[in-house]
Amino acid sequence: MEKLHTDKIIVVEGKYDAIKLENIIDATIVCTDGFGIFKNKEKLELLRKLAEKRGLIILTDSDSAGFMIRNYLGGSIPKDRITNVYIPDLFGKERRKDKPSAEGKLGVEGVPTDVLIKALKGAGVGEDVSPKGEERRQILRMDLYEDGFIGGGGSKEKRVRLLRALGLPERLSVTGLLSIINILITYEEYRILKDMPDSVLLALNTLKASGFEAFVVGGCVRDSLMGLKPHDWDITTSAKPEQTLEVFSSFKTIPTGLKHGTVTVLIEDESLEITTFRIDGEYEDGRHPDSVVFTPNLEEDLSRRDFTINAMAYSPSVGFVDCFGGMEDIENRTIKCVGEPDKRFGEDALRIMRAIRFSSTLGYEISKDTKESILKNRDLLSNVSAERISVELLKLLCGDNATEVLIEFRDVIAKIIPELVPCFDFDQKNKHHMYTIYDHIAHAVGESPNIPEVRMALLLHDIGKPSCFTVDENGVGHFYGHGKVSEEISVPILKRLRFSAAFQETVRVLVLNHDMDISPVKKIVRRRLMSLGEENLRLLMAVQLGDAMAHVCNDCNPHEEIRDILNLLDEIVEEGQAFTISQLEITGNDLIALGVEKGPRIGKILSELLSLVVDDLLENEHEKLLQKAQEIISLEEK
Repeated sequence: MEKLHTDKIIVVEGKYDAIKLENIIDATIVCTDGFGIFKNKEKLELLRKLAEKRGLIILTDSDSAGFMIRNYLGGSIPKDRITNVYIPDLFGKERRKDKPSAEGKLGVEGVPTDVLIKALKGAGVGEDVSPKGEERRQILRMDLYEDGFIGGGGSKEKRVRLLRALGLPERLSVTGLLSIINILITYEEYRILKDMPDSVLLALNTLKASGFEAFVVGGCVRDSLMGLKPHDWDITTSAKPEQTLEVFSSFKTIPTGLKHGTVTVLIEDESLEITTFRIDGEYEDGRHPDSVVFTPNLEEDLSRRDFTINAMAYSPSVGFVDCFGGMEDIENRTIKCVGEPDKRFGEDALRIMRAIRFSSTLGYEISKDTKESILKNRDLLSNVSAERISVELLKLLCGDNATEVLIEFRDVIAKIIPELVPCFDFDQKNKHHMYTIYDHIAHAVGESPNIPEVRMALLLHDIGKPSCFTVDENGVGHFYGHGKVSEEISVPILKRLRFSAAFQETVRVLVLNHDMDISPVKKIVRRRLMSLGEENLRLLMAVQLGDAMAHVCNDCNPHEEIRDILNLLDEIVEEGQAFTISQLEITGNDLIALGVEKGPRIGKILSELLSLVVDDLLENEHEKLLQKAQEIISLEEK
């Protein structure tokens, strides 16, 4: 016999009724446990949720008890969400019972199968299946296992937390949870819920219990839908700032920005920013709205945000709110402004950098109208502080799609670093180079490890080439001394972009030495360690790898050569071979004991000793170092 099918939830009184129906119809079946439903508020709330999502089919016994349960549910759940199925009065005794019921009527479990099928079909059950569309991803038992909800230490506590978040009975079994959860939420909703911190859930529930709407919003929703684990959880609410302060009066609160609707609440050692739904006024300074107006409308709040993928909200009670097609743009891997791009970029020009940064880090295409607006409005970047730009620039450079973005949006990059413009379309006239100077720079960045100092150095490493360009008698281009010139150009750029002093110095060293000759010979590696230090040498290897990979290199393997150099470096470090003065088996005090006065002369002698040790001309032994030091002192005194 072919089973009937229904999308609706079938409600029966007991487990034997459910067993009977499982052989007849493919559906989710929930038991009331007889009159237990009258006292079980959690189960009643579950039935309300299921009714809202799918609709209920109520199939109780035909006796007075069955009608009491049917009427109770009918009075607690909207009637348009209920389909009543009635079985006829048939008298007799169920097989498992010793005697008939008080009224002598057969319950659902005892009614013949053909009678049940007729009753179900008569109510239209079996004709209420939704048209088959694209199969959505189901939440599986394996998901619950991998995410720690079953089968491990603390799984019960985690499962109870999930059930509470969904408003489900805490005693629901794993099988019951799987059956119900796939009706109530999508896999995407499950993914954001499983990662949502307890502090965030508590904040959302506290606001909801106080009569306010509350959602997580922005980047955390975007990341969750992309399959990434969110890190920052921003909350938006219909509560005004003073109401938020009142709702969380038992917690530590900070009036972070009441004018703009933001309150920071400390929950379980987590600082949560909770901001009121708002509409922004004009942006006279190109960064901050001159005024904000609080609104009870979430869509109005989302409409002021930068990109569609950042203009989505979520709450466990409502689900995802996506008014501007953010989910579709994630699916299509597209960056698109919310509303009019010119207006969005006019409000805050940093959004130009954010757009191309997202394209670099996510590998998303920028939509045609958004791209056109970026290029048209790039001059607005002059209104943005260097600190804000440098943060976005580094994130862009460290993206997997950095090469493509640097080339496609080079005119935007030129607004930040105009010194790069001479590199555009510059033919290097050299068989070792397959790209123009700027395109070589872009490819070198993308070929290197995504370390901020390395990628910034590669963006600047050849910036001095145009001013060093010469052509020999064979028409071959050369750039003698371009490392030093690139360093000289880079220093004011790094300072202008307000990078930290340490970052500036590291990048400067890498740019200056990017074409330093380093062979996989231990003595040479030690000498480079002596001049650069271990950390900078490792970074320089990453710079040289990116640089080499952006050349024509048919007969070489830069990966192999750099690996060999790094292996030697590791050996030198592990063996404790000396490449710094502090590693010498002699100190300044030893030299003072030999009669050298305190001052620069001590450092000079120690440096000379170190050079001899590094070049394998002197062993790093105390007595031999003392003897050599005495020779140096004697020669200086003659």
